[in-house]
Amino acid sequence: MRKEACLKNAKCTGITQEPYNSNRYTQRVDLKFMTGAQQVKLLGLSVIEPEPEPEPEPEPEPEPEPEPEGPNWCQHENSFLYSYAGASFNNLEDAKEACLKNTKCAGITQEPYNSNRYTQ
Repeated sequence: MRKEACLKNAKCTGITQEPYNSNRYTQRVDLKFMTGAQQVKLLGLSVIEPEPEPEPEPEPEPEPEPEPEGPNWCQHENSFLYSYAGASFNNLEDAKEACLKNTKCAGITQEPYNSNRYTQ
């Protein structure tokens, strides 16, 4: 009788016996159901286990930081370069530009006793 009722209903895709509901039978419109602590029986159909959860995608490896193009300037506190390689400048950017063009320049020193000028 339960199976015949389901077959007559075009939307019915299965029957579930519900032990928590006085063992009543209900028609289902899809085959999604839970198994586990409550016993679920489908009459006239095969039991289909739910598909396992897919494995999470691994976190992508971070891209390495690209090497900076051009010179890599650094700062050393309380130090200076021993000899001069060229002219002095009022600002750091001009001193850097001149240092890059001067093959003898090994770096830039800011001289606090010389009006904070930058020497190469």
